[in-house]
Amino acid sequence: MPFDKDDFINEAVGTFMFCLVCMCDGDFTVALGLAACIMAFGASMNPAANFQEFAKGGFKHVDDFALTFGYQLIGAGLANMAAPHLGFTPGAAPSNEFDQTAFLREMLGTMFFLAAAGACSNNAIHTGFVLMAAVSVFGGVYNPAVQFSRIGFADFADNIVGFVIMAGANFAGAYLANVSDENVKFSD
Repeated sequence: MPFDKDDFINEAVGTFMFCLVCMCDGDFTVALGLAACIMAFGASMNPAANFQEFAKGGFKHVDDFALTFGYQLIGAGLANMAAPHLGFTPGAAPSNEFDQTAFLREMLGTMFFLAAAGACSNNAIHTGFVLMAAVSVFGGVYNPAVQFSRIGFADFADNIVGFVIMAGANFAGAYLANVSDENVKFSD
């Protein structure tokens, strides 16, 4: 897939706005912010959700996944840069030390969020409330772009290991959401 200006704008701006909402530090605010961003921009704003779709497709179209991931990281990095000027605090960057508990919470929370969000029939409000439930239960972020918004462009070199660990947890959770989706069928 070649560069698409509309996809870039939707993903970068949507992710920028969502990351700023995440900096508000309120579960309900974040849930409604996610719903508003989905409705306004039609973007996923979550590389883990894109990885889930990428894995469902048999890992084809790596260029689509890579470009969208890049657009989302640009939006997240810009949110980190804008945050101090807007009175927001990006939050704590992920640790460069491997923490098994944090990894498992992030992986299982991502799995729960994406599997439950998949059952929401693309309803943005329901997806927002699923995110709120996942955060309440597992206490994670479930989004590599939000992790990146906590690090930013300037500090990425110092936090690359922590980012890779947490993004790995998110991508593993996204893959597990596919496995659970294949094995657990919801009846109407």
